[in-house]
Amino acid sequence: MTNCSLPVNTTAGGHVKRKMRDPLEFLAQKRQITQSQYCAGVRLQLAFEVVGRGGLRSPDMARDVVDGGRRCFEPSAKRLRACKDIALAGTKLGADFELVRQVLAEGLFLKEIALERDLTAERAQRKLNRRFKECLDTMASAFAAPTTMAA
Repeated sequence: MTNCSLPVNTTAGGHVKRKMRDPLEFLAQKRQITQSQYCAGVRLQLAFEVVGRGGLRSPDMARDVVDGGRRCFEPSAKRLRACKDIALAGTKLGADFELVRQVLAEGLFLKEIALERDLTAERAQRKLNRRFKECLDTMASAFAAPTTMAA
């Protein structure tokens, strides 16, 4: 896993700059998630970006090959790793995968998801926030686990 740290975006005056539509970075800047949770979220977020939210795609046979190139039928190693990360997340998180996908792939804030699910009570919203953080913990431990094969 690549080295990852909590975001520190400051201007010359020391004011914090934020991306308006990145809920993961928003949670990190508010110190509501740990560094390991943030790193797991970033890894999944990048996986969703690489895959393009659509999974593995087949080659476009109608597209012309140019400049002596050849058709590439195999997905790149980066795309395969992203698909494996997403598949692992789906396996580990089960039904909660949809919550993680909405935040990391679609960029929805937890408050927006709570409203979408008609969770208007403060207690229900806090539970959703806690559940998202637990999902990030699960993925942090899954990504940190050694991948050894038994012989």
